[in-house]
Amino acid sequence: MYGFCLPKLDTDSISAFGENTIKTFEKLFEETVMNDKVTSYIYDIVNAWQVLAICAGTSIVLGYLYLLLIRCMGAIIVWLSIILLQLALLAGGAYVYNESNDYEEGNDYRDWLKYAAYGIWGVAGLFFVCICCCWNAIRIGIAVY
Repeated sequence: MYGFCLPKLDTDSISAFGENTIKTFEKLFEETVMNDKVTSYIYDIVNAWQVLAICAGTSIVLGYLYLLLIRCMGAIIVWLSIILLQLALLAGGAYVYNESNDYEEGNDYRDWLKYAAYGIWGVAGLFFVCICCCWNAIRIGIAVY
C-alpha cells in the first residue's frame, strides 16, 4: 500500500480480530499515515529520486562551469563593471543637468537639479580617484583570483 509493506490481515489467520476491526484498522492507517502531509512529501521524494539526482548532478556541473568562466573572464568582468559604473555616474549627472534646463531661470527646482547634477559628478570624481588610488590593489586581486 503506497510503497509500504503491510501484512495482509484476514479473519482466518487471526481469529481474535473480526472483519470490521481489520477494515477499521486499514481505514485508520490510510487516513492517519497516508493522508499526513509529511508522509506524502517523503513519498513524493522517494518517487522522484531520479529527477532529484539528475538535478543535483547538473547543478554541480553548471556551477563548476560558471567558476571556470569567471576564472577565465574575471578580469574582464571586474574592469567592465568599474568602467560601466563610472560612465553611469557621468551620464546620470549629465541627464539631471539637462533636465534642469527644462525649467525657467530662477525656478528652485532648476537650481536643485543642477546641485544634484554637481553632486553626482562629485561622486563620479571621487569614484575615479578611488579607482586610481586602488589600481594596483585591483590588479593584484584579479591576478590572485
